[in-house]
Amino acid sequence: MAELHYEILTDPGELRVSGVGQNEESLGAVYLSVTNRETTPVNIAGFRLTIPFGSGADALTSDVGRIRYRIVRITGQGWKKVFDTWAPTAGVYDMSAQSTSIRILPGEVLVVEFYDFPVSRLPGLVHLTVEEDSFAAGTSFVPLGLLKRPARAPSNFRAEKTLLDPADPVVLRWDGPNTLT
Repeated sequence: MAELHYEILTDPGELRVSGVGQNEESLGAVYLSVTNRETTPVNIAGFRLTIPFGSGADALTSDVGRIRYRIVRITGQGWKKVFDTWAPTAGVYDMSAQSTSIRILPGEVLVVEFYDFPVSRLPGLVHLTVEEDSFAAGTSFVPLGLLKRPARAPSNFRAEKTLLDPADPVVLRWDGPNTLT
């Protein structure tokens, strides 16, 4: 069992799958929040987050090379003594200690944002996996699930053609279902 608590949040709150047409790409962001919810300090060697990619319903993105990352929040000193790397061809984020261990005090928080990636086209459940290397508990695996869904309402209204002759009809396109009445 992992010593730290891991959770993911998404932006938008419900990830919308990308459409099939031009300009129907849906960009998303995933936040990994890591906290020590215990009453005593926790010492870990590091952790690894694996993001599944490809064309299947279980993939977060079909273009893992477009994922960008940044640390958006750190509380406490423990998280400031780390090395972190992102391997875009493998979909792997690693965080490890600069010295022998990362000492995280109770209540300390780290939030890493993975952003600007196109959400894959097939709806489904995606499992990101955290592998924690702890001195007390050894190696633990934490699956974190998120859901990708198709749009429930139209968005991104746009004209099919922007320059029209006076007699030409105006045709509107949008992302999302075309079955709403």
